[in-house]
Amino acid sequence: MPLIYDYDFQSIFPLAVYKDDTCQRLLARAGIAHNIKGNYVALFRDPVTVAALWAAPDTVKAAVLKSDFGILLFEGESDSTRDKAEFIKKTLLEHAAQSISANWDDRTVKMAAFKLHMFCKSITKGELVDERGKIRCSNWVEQQVRAARVTEPFDVSQALDAMISDVVGRTAGGRPTPPTQTARPTPAPAPRISLRSIFGRWRQ
Repeated sequence: MPLIYDYDFQSIFPLAVYKDDTCQRLLARAGIAHNIKGNYVALFRDPVTVAALWAAPDTVKAAVLKSDFGILLFEGESDSTRDKAEFIKKTLLEHAAQSISANWDDRTVKMAAFKLHMFCKSITKGELVDERGKIRCSNWVEQQVRAARVTEPFDVSQALDAMISDVVGRTAGGRPTPPTQTARPTPAPAPRISLRSIFGRWRQ
């Protein structure tokens, strides 16, 4: 069967972060709303396609990442993203407390929030690898991709064609349409913390 290159938009700062009033106020001050284009990364929806992408040469993965797509599997606003959301909330609450005690101006608030956002974008895209060179991801993504049976090699030209042909229908006013919410099963200053301590259930 040919690979399916359908994709959806994964939020970098999940919706759960914005449900905390303190985090929401800080992000509003920084200009990072949940529904802005910059808060999304496009990810493929089919585990077989992502498995084929992971098995592809590094040059292929680099081409996908350069197109500003990610190489992880779309998760939506599911339980499997909870650890990332909790880490973001904890860090933003620390920033909020510091902004009061140190009387941060708007520029400092924005720099702190955007530094965290860029770090989380790298996680969401799948750019981070462990010491063995394996892609870091949630347990749920790891299980889905490893269980997939690859039917054919990932074709970057077909993937890019699908991205380009679909992009007009997937955007409105320059912003991505709200991500499709698909229920997922519950999986068994710049942060200088190991990913093991940040994401308890994320694969190391």
